[in-house]
Amino acid sequence: QTMIRNRWKALLTLVTALTVSKAQVALRKDGYFELNGKLFVPVGLNYWPATTGVHMWQHYNSTEVDHDFSVLRHNGFNTVRIFAVWGDFEPAIGVYNSTSFSNLDNTLELAQKHDLKVDMSVFVGWMSGFAFWPSWKTGNLYSNATNINASVAFAFKVAQTCQKYKDTMLAMEFGNEMGVVDNTDTATIIKWTDKVYAAFKQAAPDLLVVPGTSHAPVMDDRHWPLGGVTGTIAHDFLDIHSYPILFDKLPSDGFLDPFTAHVLPWETSFVNAFGPVMAQEWGTLVTGGIVQQDTFLRNVLPRGLAAGANGFLYWCMRDIFAEDQVPYNVQGKETLLGLIDQQDQVKPGVQAFAEFAANLSTLTQPPQAPSHRTGIYIPVHYYFEGDSNNPGNHPESLSPLMAVAWHFLSQHDVPADKVSDIVLSAVKMVRLGP
Repeated sequence: QTMIRNRWKALLTLVTALTVSKAQVALRKDGYFELNGKLFVPVGLNYWPATTGVHMWQHYNSTEVDHDFSVLRHNGFNTVRIFAVWGDFEPAIGVYNSTSFSNLDNTLELAQKHDLKVDMSVFVGWMSGFAFWPSWKTGNLYSNATNINASVAFAFKVAQTCQKYKDTMLAMEFGNEMGVVDNTDTATIIKWTDKVYAAFKQAAPDLLVVPGTSHAPVMDDRHWPLGGVTGTIAHDFLDIHSYPILFDKLPSDGFLDPFTAHVLPWETSFVNAFGPVMAQEWGTLVTGGIVQQDTFLRNVLPRGLAAGANGFLYWCMRDIFAEDQVPYNVQGKETLLGLIDQQDQVKPGVQAFAEFAANLSTLTQPPQAPSHRTGIYIPVHYYFEGDSNNPGNHPESLSPLMAVAWHFLSQHDVPADKVSDIVLSAVKMVRLGP
């Protein structure tokens, strides 16, 4: 599988090198993005309209989307992550909703109009604590033959639409936090990602692919491995979703605690050991005050950039007013997480992110790694499932220890660099200590 995937990538690299427009986002060899021959750092927001939230495609409002994209760009952001709710696009297996696809066309046209790049999350799937699978889906997504074939066909269909707007696209994405739903063995999941990746590339050879994983590949064994002896999910670049306090299993004393500001950088650096990484979904969530939000953002953002993040997408753009609809009638906090208020202004506690975005727009080179770094070793036998030679390592027990090590090294001004076994075997040497 790895050999086939690598040959596929090599062929696509050769073909797209002759055809990719300078206006398209490209992934550089150093893991950062390039646009028009210059460094491009995606910085923006995850998007659901305020009036509908996850039910966007059932109650599509082009005027609202147009206005929101204009506001997003006006406030200095350049990228938006949008989500296709599978059942809204394919209400019966093999039957596609032409209205939803027309509205997707319109959404991409509006992104193009406002000069925004789009991360297109395809299989949703999981969102805000609930599963939104098509009503016709039965059995496991990754192992059931009918579901696999439907996945490949739907991925191809969505990618065809996105290919028409290739200069507007940042990436195709498998789906939001797919490791949370329909768990099965690692090999089966990797095969599913390989097939969907191939469908994306067949329909949209110019577009990059990102998994859309949560923090689970760092802190849990959800069978979506980043690398090691168990293999790796298909991707062109990787991502991290980071939510200290509420979701990440690392206790701290709130957003004023220096340790909290080291969680996203540590997770970013961990994933970066396996490949280029974007901070695709993160935020302050419910913090308890403006000072807490502002302090956290001013601490975490530069550290995340220094740790290797090649982009930053905040959750989310708007507060959601569909309080009587699932998931918002159950997950009340999901209605309060917007960065931009009803007056189209960035809220007081999160203005640091807008300032950060403005600074990134002038960045011409990525941060340079210090000449002396400390390596925090990631065992090649990190994931437990499917590895008969694992000596007893498990992400749930190892990850907190690594996070604490990262924190203490950072507190003592020793930049910490996570190094995977693959890198170690290639480089043969890691400098330890200052």
